[in-house]
Amino acid sequence: MPRLPKPRDGEPAIVKGKMIPFSFWPDNYLTYGKIAATDPWQCMNSFVASAKKIEKNILVRTRSYIQQSQEFFTAATQTSINTRPLMLYYSYLNLAKAFLIFRRKKLPKRYLHGVTLGSLPIRFTGLNSLRLKMNPPRNTTYRPVFGDLIDECGFVVPPGNNQFSISQLAYQLAGIHDIYVATKQKSKKMFPVELSFMVDKKDKTAWIHGAIDIVGCSGNQKKTIRDYLKKWSSIKRVQGEGEGESKYFFETQNAVKYGTSSIEILREKIVSVVRKKLFSEQTHKGFKYYLFCEDHNTAQVAANYGIMFILGHVVRYAPELIEKLEKEWIIHEYLATQPFQLVYLLGSGMIRNDIVPMSI
Repeated sequence: MPRLPKPRDGEPAIVKGKMIPFSFWPDNYLTYGKIAATDPWQCMNSFVASAKKIEKNILVRTRSYIQQSQEFFTAATQTSINTRPLMLYYSYLNLAKAFLIFRRKKLPKRYLHGVTLGSLPIRFTGLNSLRLKMNPPRNTTYRPVFGDLIDECGFVVPPGNNQFSISQLAYQLAGIHDIYVATKQKSKKMFPVELSFMVDKKDKTAWIHGAIDIVGCSGNQKKTIRDYLKKWSSIKRVQGEGEGESKYFFETQNAVKYGTSSIEILREKIVSVVRKKLFSEQTHKGFKYYLFCEDHNTAQVAANYGIMFILGHVVRYAPELIEKLEKEWIIHEYLATQPFQLVYLLGSGMIRNDIVPMSI
């Protein structure tokens, strides 16, 4: 194998005396820092209330949807598995609508679920037997939440009538990916990655440097990572301490020129290059990022939304299946961990800054 190139000479990005850690929204991190919150809905509401240059009816509707989302979520915590997924789904739906109208600054005539579920099986035969189907948008005034979530997160919206099983969607959730792999004997495709913004002050260029943790990876898993990095044209592997033993290192292929400050170009011209390959989970320390070595994904929040739609549909139309679904370890873990993940991830996306669960 040819020797890897050395990484570029540079240093971590520092703007106005503050080091800028990797974030999907580095410009807002510079202004506000990461926001610790035990109540992410209140955090969103406060941000929306202070928003400028947005029509009042959009702000009022956004705050109403946020409140409804919180109330459905709180009520769901007091219910059993027999009703919880349905209440959580309506919490998801309202938060997704708030996210979309606030980000797009448009108020469609109506939002639709964006997905349907085919005929429910007479008896449960596994997670692949529960599949949702995408609905294409009817027109510009009736919008599908599922498809619009994918689009607003910067992913390619699949053609209408595409189908997804719970298994396919669960595979895309960082917080339960390893559990899914272990229970379903699937290939691991998601690996922890540390990312940093780097700059060359002399040339006024900036780029991303990444280190993928391969400790504990099997030979096949390491090959999966290497093969994926090789075909990812926007990055290149580089040398680094522990290369091939504990980590694989990479940099974005092109360093981007900036003017007065590197913060000007970090989000639009650098983060955008890697965004579709990165999935995440929120911790009290902030986002934990993963490289997902798989293409044609739906976007993590949309996958989370899709699973809860399926479970809520089962509650409404085939409640006798819920007891069997609960015995699936992956469903148990999903309901225990992913609802709060969706709230923090969508909330962070809404205000374009990290909302961090406060450590109590």
